[in-house]
Amino acid sequence: MWAELFRSTSTRQNILRLAIVSLIAIVIAMMFISTPRRPIRMLPVANDVVGSTTFDFDSKEDGSTEDVIMKPEESQDDIPVVETRRSSSELSDAKLKDAQVVQLKYLWDKSANSSVQEEKLQEGYVTPNVHYMWCGQKWFEYRDYLGVVSVLRTIAPDKITIHYEYPPGVDKLHYHQWLDYLKHDYPYLEMKQMDEYLVRFCQGDRATQLQLILQVLNEEGGIYVSHTVWLLDFPAKKRAYDFEIALEPDSVDGYIVLRRGVLTSPNTTQDELLHDTSLKTDRSYCALVHHVFQGHTHGCLLVKGERFDHFYPMDIWELDNAFGKLARKIFYGTEEIRKPKPSYDELVPNIGHMVWIGGGKMDFVFYLSLLSMLYVVKVDVVYIHGDQPPSGSLWESIDSTPRIRDRVKLIRRTAPTQIYQGEIEPYYRALMSDLIRVDLMINYGGIYADTDAIWVKGLSYADRGYDAVASYDWVDWSWPYPDSVNFGLSYGKKNAPFWQLFRDTMRTLHNDIHGFTGVMNPYKILERYPHLLRIDRHLQVICYEEKCHPIWVNDYHNMSRDHTTDNSLYNWREDVNALHWTHPNPKALANETTLRHSTGLFADVGKLVMEAAGLW
Repeated sequence: MWAELFRSTSTRQNILRLAIVSLIAIVIAMMFISTPRRPIRMLPVANDVVGSTTFDFDSKEDGSTEDVIMKPEESQDDIPVVETRRSSSELSDAKLKDAQVVQLKYLWDKSANSSVQEEKLQEGYVTPNVHYMWCGQKWFEYRDYLGVVSVLRTIAPDKITIHYEYPPGVDKLHYHQWLDYLKHDYPYLEMKQMDEYLVRFCQGDRATQLQLILQVLNEEGGIYVSHTVWLLDFPAKKRAYDFEIALEPDSVDGYIVLRRGVLTSPNTTQDELLHDTSLKTDRSYCALVHHVFQGHTHGCLLVKGERFDHFYPMDIWELDNAFGKLARKIFYGTEEIRKPKPSYDELVPNIGHMVWIGGGKMDFVFYLSLLSMLYVVKVDVVYIHGDQPPSGSLWESIDSTPRIRDRVKLIRRTAPTQIYQGEIEPYYRALMSDLIRVDLMINYGGIYADTDAIWVKGLSYADRGYDAVASYDWVDWSWPYPDSVNFGLSYGKKNAPFWQLFRDTMRTLHNDIHGFTGVMNPYKILERYPHLLRIDRHLQVICYEEKCHPIWVNDYHNMSRDHTTDNSLYNWREDVNALHWTHPNPKALANETTLRHSTGLFADVGKLVMEAAGLW
């Protein structure tokens, strides 16, 4: 029979084809089994999950742990509060070469949270669906975001449902984007408006609220978590209970676990459930923030009261206590204080960049700015990027002076009119400059200065080891942003991760919000990746209406203060790298003649540059 089969050409071909297909299938299967799957990554947080999903503050010396249950009614005297302070300018931490490396794996993905995912595969456990109740018209803030992230880390839920009376709001300047991050990165977040029956939760007393929570959970089983709760340790065995409750005595702050169909009637109470001997039940408590400072936490933490109702990532960046470590563990995946760290295998290129869009006459401040790049910072060359060259006698003097002209290069560049399909209004030259600046840093690196900024001190070797450097802006026009970042003077290495992330955020433009793309949204990047951008408070002093605001003083946001009249700028030659006049140019720097006859800080700055350039 087999000989007959092989004597048939068509049969031999069919068998050969079958063998080849089978071999290919086996090879593909082996590759699929042996090749590690590349994890999906998310944007809002800064590094990979580290180790266990349990936040253990109760470790003993022998490595064992002890559950410490703290009841809410215990004393809250002498509770330390989060210190609201800005990050210092001395920054150092690990540098990451690839922007993708700093993005956290999806917290609910098996590769990122394998122990939790494996625990979910237990027959007879309560469905890991999480429910929140959201009442009133308010923003979804950072504390709320950390609460949901803690749930993702500890439970890895199949679904999260936020039942809302009013949709969580976003401020007009789009600072509180925390819910948008969750919507973008967590695929199973459901926003569900309360119906007329459930909305009674927002007006009812505790008994009514508890009854409604139980009814919601009873439909399919699940876990209720209040927006004030951070889950630090939530073993899957908790879902083996038919009913577990961990609420404050006078509110519904805490969590509840309920199995589907447990309620015998809509009016079943918590006491009836707890005393039902046919059910497996438990009663627990959530710790309060002051317990963290005492060195003890439970698996659930209530974060509320004092300054804990409203705080920002900047409040935990360098907060070197138990709460700071805990918050960083949830947000960044590590307790470590994350700061930029210099690397000297590659330095910031010693080239200068300026942007000149729309052409026009070079004024004296622009002239001094260019000279300061050449003779104070001592860059090798300054590239002026723009669609038209400067004009006027000062530009002509540069062109007629070989030692200056040979180190100044005009690079023709069309003004951008859109980015990522987003249209840029033709009047918005500041935004055009922002786009070009980021592109320059990605492609070339170097040292950038606006044409109204004058350097008075160059960069050190230590400075040039950082990937990306800028300073805070002084203006207080961007509330609720805690700060904003000014790149009018900035420098960095080619293709550093921060510049890549910066450009990626430009997929969303708000032409109607001045400074959103260039100074506000970069601050949001800094919140998530504080180790990628060095904030140097002494890089520049910004002056507006001839009042100057050094970022290193406490009240630098106070626009009525003029720090040229106190001792803040007494040692300006050593304390700052540059002065930056955003509006208007100082009278002392109107022209060379005026400068010669002027005195004071601004005149001294101009004279320093003219002398450094050898023109006086």
